[in-house]
Amino acid sequence: MIFTLNLLNILKIFIAIAHQIIFLRIFGASLDTDVYLVVFSIIQLFNVILVSTIIDIYVPFYSQLKNKNKIRADELVGSVIIFFILLLTVVCSALYLYPSLIVKIFTFGFADNKSILASEILKIWSFALFFNVMYNVINQILTANLYLKIHYKLSLVIPVINFIALVFTDTWGIKALVYSFLLGTLVNFVAITFYFFRRCSLKWKNPFLNSDLYDLLRQSLPFYIGKYIYHSETLIVSNLLSFFPTGHITLFQYSQRLFKYISSVANSPTLSVLYAKASQLVLQDNKEEIKKLLGITLKTNTLLFVLLVMGNIWIFKPLYTLVFGEKVSVEQLDVLYYLFIILIPYNIAWAIQLPFARITFVLKKGENFLVISIKYIVVFSISLCLFLPFLGIYGLPLSMFVSQVFNANAYMKVVYEYLLTSKMLKYTNSIIYLCGYIVGQEILVYLDAPLYATTSFLVLCCLLMTHRILEMCKYLLAKTIS
Repeated sequence: MIFTLNLLNILKIFIAIAHQIIFLRIFGASLDTDVYLVVFSIIQLFNVILVSTIIDIYVPFYSQLKNKNKIRADELVGSVIIFFILLLTVVCSALYLYPSLIVKIFTFGFADNKSILASEILKIWSFALFFNVMYNVINQILTANLYLKIHYKLSLVIPVINFIALVFTDTWGIKALVYSFLLGTLVNFVAITFYFFRRCSLKWKNPFLNSDLYDLLRQSLPFYIGKYIYHSETLIVSNLLSFFPTGHITLFQYSQRLFKYISSVANSPTLSVLYAKASQLVLQDNKEEIKKLLGITLKTNTLLFVLLVMGNIWIFKPLYTLVFGEKVSVEQLDVLYYLFIILIPYNIAWAIQLPFARITFVLKKGENFLVISIKYIVVFSISLCLFLPFLGIYGLPLSMFVSQVFNANAYMKVVYEYLLTSKMLKYTNSIIYLCGYIVGQEILVYLDAPLYATTSFLVLCCLLMTHRILEMCKYLLAKTIS
């Protein structure tokens, strides 16, 4: 299953990357791209916060309830769908009626022309938010029943529609992509809804009279508050970036998107399987199987992440100078490159944290998650005060890294305490090679070393990781055959 999901995921990533390259070749790092990307981050934040209302622990909660009483589990499904329809109607109506107020909260530094365009886009995307959240809610219900493939098939829809929409940018400008995203969310919502009614059972029940829903909301509350606190980072970052010159929002967002694509290839399918299977294993208190599952996830994800990051560092400047064209200046490309380099440690810590965070959700450790989120945002804020005045925009990724280290360590502690095991360092040894490679690569760049020297250094690092590479290939081959 993992191999099939990976193939679908990689196909989605290739389409999305091609779209992003052409997008930047057309618009460059400009006012339009700054506004488009910052509004997109606002919509994504609302999406995460709304979905987190109950969905973070829905899978383990539903699995437990289904084992006890199938009828009550079906009633919970019906109540959850009604609850989200009502909640989204209120939230999306507020976004549609008061877009300028929401934009101002997130972008104090925007000039009037940027704020007007951002308000127009947010108003259109208030409908996309409804479709996207409902899609994610239904997808979590399907995940709880181990229907995983449909999400990865439908994940191709938005990238493909966005790619096609690039043809119309000469006439419609950035609005072509705004409406393509809306269309993509609508298609996904309709498709997954039809699939859901064919595969899953449910019983409609008034959510205000469903005691199981109240119990789910009560258990989800610490996770919800924690998610809200944790993702207030988006509010802080978007406001800070709005004060930088035009183009800096685009450059920062693009450097993050590069890691998003790398992480999607390395982490996404295995994490979905981990979350679904761990929810059942925790109910059985099968700690040995959870250890094996966590070990396989860490081993596969870490190695893929390391290899993809190493390759991107090596080809970054020659590749992106070629593909982005004249719309991105040499100075802007340098900023993008250094943001990418400085974001590597943050994303390493984040990638390692992900499996542990998922298991923390499965264990329903809401209080731990809340405390971790509060510590994260406090450390992030203090780090910003220390780094931003001296490093400018480069202080953002450095602050994110410092706070993420605390996060990763806290999630590991929660999971290892449950598993009663020592840290599985053998699955994260590849991080040492990556850090060594990054330092070595930067020294070679500083010394203006020739291409053959950087190539030889990359080959040497890959040889040191040969054992891990062969181990991963053996695992993927076994999964494919089975």
